[in-house]
Amino acid sequence: MPIHYINKRGEYMHNIIFDLGGVLLKSKPISILKKIDINEEEYSQLISFFENWEKLDLGQQSLEEKLLECNFPDYISSKYKDILLKYYEIRDINMDLINLINKLKNNNYKIYILSDNNLEASNYYKNNALFSEIDGWVVSCDYNVTKNDGKLFEILLDNYKLKPEECYFIDDKQSNIDMAFKYNINGYKYNENSNIMKLYDDMRENDIKI
Repeated sequence: MPIHYINKRGEYMHNIIFDLGGVLLKSKPISILKKIDINEEEYSQLISFFENWEKLDLGQQSLEEKLLECNFPDYISSKYKDILLKYYEIRDINMDLINLINKLKNNNYKIYILSDNNLEASNYYKNNALFSEIDGWVVSCDYNVTKNDGKLFEILLDNYKLKPEECYFIDDKQSNIDMAFKYNINGYKYNENSNIMKLYDDMRENDIKI
């Protein structure tokens, strides 16, 4: 039998929901350009690949289509195509939070991902061993909606039959935390520069056992 913990609102809190980008994944996708040998001129051109990702997040565009849209010179495309199309393979993962997930799973919590992200990246992480403990995924590209208008929260709650008052949501954007509150989901703003001990403290205040 799962162990349920009563939070400060007197409800059972046993579903922990994580965002991907900026939370479980560090920084932004463009940060991978700092990991490769690249000159300033090339950098100034490649940044356009990482701009305006709304179509990608909505599942309306593939990474390859985004690359073609950038209309890079042939030498840029040929030199960096594989890196750009598989940027997610070299993006840093926040291991502090992966360790937190493992602790939560040991205490019988359900773990979910709620993310605005593209198809290629989300498929990669779904099959990554570091994310093997995840109980469910709701990613914007699969449903053609984002967290902005709240519909993705509705999909998560409906798909996994979750009660909002039993959920705790971690995201790096205050606007997403505010949207979660509208659905009676308690939330905490967190990014790689946050103090993880303060996150732990807030979780304990909600009677989440770590």
